[in-house]
Amino acid sequence: MQDLTEKIHGLSPELRQEVFDFVDLLTIKRAVRKPGKLRLSWAGALQDWREQYSALEQQKQALERNQ
Repeated sequence: MQDLTEKIHGLSPELRQEVFDFVDLLTIKRAVRKPGKLRLSWAGALQDWREQYSALEQQKQALERNQ
């Protein structure tokens, strides 16, 4: 770890800033994200077609509408 610190101190101020920015980027990229709550706003949206289409056909239509 000492070698890394020495190398960083040997850089110009501009390059040191790039190193710090890169470390910040890595920290944010690797941060553990808490899963959000599931939204069920879609629930019941296809019930009008319950008698007319199978569940598989309803899923296919729902996917096509969202494209």
